[in-house]
Amino acid sequence: MRVRWPRVGSCWRCGAFRSHRRAILQGSLNNLRAASEATNLPCLRKDFIVDEFQILEARANAADAILLIVAALEQKVLVALADRAAAFGLDVLCEAHDEHEVQRALDAGCSISSESIPAIYGRLRWT
Repeated sequence: MRVRWPRVGSCWRCGAFRSHRRAILQGSLNNLRAASEATNLPCLRKDFIVDEFQILEARANAADAILLIVAALEQKVLVALADRAAAFGLDVLCEAHDEHEVQRALDAGCSISSESIPAIYGRLRWT
């Protein structure tokens, strides 16, 4: 079941949680599960997802979405992971760093992370 993401202005709002076990990040799947149980906001597993097992972990620990980093994945892997996540009822958010990566993400059926926008368009001047 896909979730309805709450809007804040023109942005979608969610809780983002890292589950890497490295000491510097201090994340865990337990944190993701606990946060999901404690809020009505959708929860995003914000890790370096590189294989299907991590998608299964995300679903099993109450994530509503995963983050895929376009630069870290070949296109056919990006598409396969996005398709697998959708099959498990997870939304997919992609981090992109340039226009080419944005197009790759869109071709894979992903939404684009708002954190990507400054990296891509930050050089523009707004008046």
